[in-house]
Amino acid sequence: MPTGPHHPHMGTNERRLDMLEKRVRDAVSEVAERDARRIVAIWNGRRAKGRELWFHLRIGAAIAAGHPWLTFICPACQQIGEIDLRKLDRHPASTIESLVLSLSCRRCQPSAPFVKLLGLTKLSTYR
Repeated sequence: MPTGPHHPHMGTNERRLDMLEKRVRDAVSEVAERDARRIVAIWNGRRAKGRELWFHLRIGAAIAAGHPWLTFICPACQQIGEIDLRKLDRHPASTIESLVLSLSCRRCQPSAPFVKLLGLTKLSTYR
């Protein structure tokens, strides 16, 4: 007795295989997105409370979680800024913290302090 999508007289059912593969991909994608949302919530929560971070959040996780907007502040001049992580030319495995140097305040140059990362949001706060 034949098993699976292959029948000796009819050939392989490519459409059925494609549908099965899509269901598996979707399930994996949903789990990854749920995990990413949970990790971003932890990261945002610890940032908001000024607590120590025990892990480094990846840019890809923030985007997968649907929180691509990173808000930051210059500790010297109190200028608040934000950036859309989806528009950066960075590897998704790069950490959010790796952006600190490139986000340094232009107003406080040449001795700008490191920006303080405030959190990640779904939408732009200031537009």
